[in-house]
Amino acid sequence: MKDGQTPKLLETIFAFYSSTKTVVLIALSICFIRSLNPFILGLIIFIIFFFTPLLYRALKSIFNESRGRVLIGKYAKYGSIWVIGFHLQQFYTSFRSFERFMILIPGLYSFWLRLWGAKIGKKIIWTPQSLIVDRPHVEIGDKTLIGNYTYISAHYIVKIKKKYYLIISNVKVGSDCVLSYQCTVAPGSIIEDTVFMEAASVTYPNETIKEGTRHERFREILSDRFNFVYEEFRKRSSTS
Repeated sequence: MKDGQTPKLLETIFAFYSSTKTVVLIALSICFIRSLNPFILGLIIFIIFFFTPLLYRALKSIFNESRGRVLIGKYAKYGSIWVIGFHLQQFYTSFRSFERFMILIPGLYSFWLRLWGAKIGKKIIWTPQSLIVDRPHVEIGDKTLIGNYTYISAHYIVKIKKKYYLIISNVKVGSDCVLSYQCTVAPGSIIEDTVFMEAASVTYPNETIKEGTRHERFREILSDRFNFVYEEFRKRSSTS
């Protein structure tokens, strides 16, 4: 194995990370209730809010993720930092209350995303039901509103014959934007400054929404959008 390539075994190990973390936190919480030890409370807070993103950044600094399409699954020779990061983030997507608590305190949720490696601006308005799937692969400018049930993802997976390929493409949202209720922002999307996205509107992968525009492409075309992704990827694969 070349230097920097992720061992496949790490994907299996970290598949148990979130469940193990849950058990450890339950055990520590019981110990704290019995003893009221402030050290245990500090350890609980550290494990919940700091250990996981710092662990992810440490792993990412050690192992390199191939750019472009990445073969994943049983046919992949090497592991993927994105797959490991997915397992690390499962705890927070399963127990959303931890991130919703951070949203209550101005600036705390933005700081949390920065810990993962995201580029987050100032004075962003987060709503409790918004969901960022790929925390390390998002950039958001200043004074932007992220509406309820807005979904931001920086990856998609396609199947070619028997093999699965992962494509990671960072999402960028500019300053002074409004992403209204139930928007979907696809991988590779660039939403320039002062864009207003209507409720339930979506973007195509790698689409650029020009500065100051009003975006009105609605959720009815969601399935067609991802059919477009598959066909585009299939064409590129056949010519490579």
